[in-house]
Amino acid sequence: MGYDMTVGKPLRVILRFMLPLLVGNIFQTLYNMVDTMIVGHYVGANALAAVGSTGTIMFMVMGTTMGLTQGTTILTSQRFGAGDEEGVKKSVANGALLILCTVVFMTAFSLSIIRPLLRLINTPAEIYDDAYAYISVICTFIICSVSYNYLSALLRAIGNSRVPLYFLIFSAILNIFLDLLFILGLGRGTRGAAEATVLSQGIAAILCGIYIFRRGKILLPRRDMIRFDREITKEQLRMAIPMALQFAVTSSGTVIMQSALNLFGATAVAAVSSANKFHNLVMQGMFALGATMAAYVGQNYGKGEIERIRLGVRTAVRICVVYGVIAGALVMIFHRQALGMFLPRIWIWIPCWSMPRRIWE
Repeated sequence: MGYDMTVGKPLRVILRFMLPLLVGNIFQTLYNMVDTMIVGHYVGANALAAVGSTGTIMFMVMGTTMGLTQGTTILTSQRFGAGDEEGVKKSVANGALLILCTVVFMTAFSLSIIRPLLRLINTPAEIYDDAYAYISVICTFIICSVSYNYLSALLRAIGNSRVPLYFLIFSAILNIFLDLLFILGLGRGTRGAAEATVLSQGIAAILCGIYIFRRGKILLPRRDMIRFDREITKEQLRMAIPMALQFAVTSSGTVIMQSALNLFGATAVAAVSSANKFHNLVMQGMFALGATMAAYVGQNYGKGEIERIRLGVRTAVRICVVYGVIAGALVMIFHRQALGMFLPRIWIWIPCWSMPRRIWE
C-alpha cells in the first residue's frame, strides 16, 4: 500500500516514485488539452480562444487550492515516515476539514469574481459568453478537482504514486469520450467541455476514495478524530499557506499577461493558448519532481534523516538538469507538430519558449 522512502539509494527511490507521478501529471494535463483540441477542431477558433482565455483564471483558482492540498499532506508524510499511524490518521482528518472549508470559500469567491475578472483581462466580446460558460462550470465544481488532488496527495504522502495514476488514466480516457458526447452529440460547446472535465475528475476522486476505504486503512481516521486540532491546524497551515501563495503570486502575473494578450483579439488568444498547452505538458516533469521531493523530504524529515535529505536534494537537481536538456531538445524538434493538434488550419511559428511570433490563416 505505502512505500518507505527513507531506505534505499535516493536516485532509485526518487525515480521509482517520480515516473508514475509524471505519467499521471501528463494525463491530468490532457484533461484540459483534450478540451482544447476537440473545441478547436469541432467548434471553432473563437471557442478555442474562449477556453484558452480562461486558463489564467483556472491557474489562479486551481493552483491556489492545489498548493493547499499539497501543503496539508506534508505533515501526513512526516508522520508516516516516523511510523506514527495515529498521527497520520489525525493529520488526514484535520486536513480534510481544512480542504472542505477551502472548497466552500473558493467556490463562492471564484463564482463572484468571474464576470468582473473576464472584463478586467479584456476578454474579446466575441468569445466572452463561451469563456464564461466554460469557467463558471469549472468553478462551480471545484470540489471534484480538489477531492481528487487531496486523496491522491494522501496516497503519495505514504509513498503510493501508482494507484492515483491508474485512476487518472481511466478518468482521462473517459474525459475524451465525454467531450465527444457533450460537444458533438449534445452540442453543448464550451460548457460541455467543462462538464466533461469536472465529471471525469469527480469519478477519479470517487475511485481514489474507494481504494483508500478498502486498502488504505492507515489513512482512515476514526470518527472521534474528525475535528479541528489546534496544533495540527497550525502546522498544516504553516506549510500549506506558502505553497498556496506561491501559486497565487505566479498566477497574478499570468492574469496581467492575459489581459494584454486579449487586446490582440481571438486569433492571438487561440495561438498562445495552443502554445501554452504544449508548454504546460512539457513542464510536467518539473512538477512531478517537486511533488516527489515533497513526499521524500517529508518522510525522511519525520524519521530524522537530515543527511539523506541533502543527498536526495542534490540527486533531484541533477535529474532536473537532465530533464530540462531533453525536454528543451524535444520542444525545438516537435513544436510545429504539437501545435497542429489544436488548430490545423492556423499555422504558428514559435521559438523554444513557446511564444508566437507570426500567426496567419
